[in-house]
Amino acid sequence: MVQRSSKKMWTHKDDAKLISGTMKYGRNWARVSASIFHHEKSPMACKERHLEITEPKVLSF
Repeated sequence: MVQRSSKKMWTHKDDAKLISGTMKYGRNWARVSASIFHHEKSPMACKERHLEITEPKVLSF
């Protein structure tokens, strides 16, 4: 039996909420998770996604 991942993809709306949450609560990921996503996204998921969308990408050739 194949188990399906319970992870949900991040939407553009989620990204906007995450940015708004970090503007309000800073990098307090537990607070962002609880207040913005009602624990539907974990604090670690919020932190990792924030890094993905805000850190510059390094390209290697």
